[in-house]
Amino acid sequence: MRALAAILVLVLLSGCVQPPKTMYVCYNREVVDDSAKCSLVSGSGGVSSETTTTIALEPESQTAFEGGEQPEARVDFGQASALPYSNKAYGLELMYPEDWVVREQVLGMVAAFISPKTGETDFQENLNVGVDVLPPEYPTLDSYVNASVKQISMIVTDYFLEDYSKTTLAANSAYRLVYTGRQGQFKLKWMQVYAARKGKVYVFTYTAEEKDYDNTLPTIQAMLSSVKID
Repeated sequence: MRALAAILVLVLLSGCVQPPKTMYVCYNREVVDDSAKCSLVSGSGGVSSETTTTIALEPESQTAFEGGEQPEARVDFGQASALPYSNKAYGLELMYPEDWVVREQVLGMVAAFISPKTGETDFQENLNVGVDVLPPEYPTLDSYVNASVKQISMIVTDYFLEDYSKTTLAANSAYRLVYTGRQGQFKLKWMQVYAARKGKVYVFTYTAEEKDYDNTLPTIQAMLSSVKID
């Protein structure tokens, strides 16, 4: 699932001293470090035809990330100019700061937007975008998000879910997750926004050191507000 691939890609793009250990999602949805009867997290998802018990979570308050017809005219990144990103294959458009770096097709992600490096050991805040087809086992956005929460809880060390709420993204119903945990030497905080359209799930994952999360959050919110999904 793209939510798990996003967890892996953030470490490789953000300057961790040691790369994360490769994990696998088995056909019974367990996450292990042995590839027997499993598929790579960053591959097709390892989804089986078996049913799975998902976590029963009730979404809380509503938030919204709404773009308009001309997002580039309203997006404010402070002193940095806004640049357009477009991926016709996935019908995706958004704006990002000119001093951020864009990388495509990293560990199955459509794109990763990486903040400027400010020091030799600093973690680079990033927003990455993954697109996944809704599998038969999780045919709705609700069931897909619940399965993702369960798997993320087994991947992230010291995982703690801070927020689970309904939202909208580019006029599509969506869910927002905020959680903390550890990856290597870093204490991190994530925000993920899941939106479904035309049988696909678009997963936007913001990752930062917990201490710096709030500083970059306005930039991420501006990027999400500029999103268009065709």
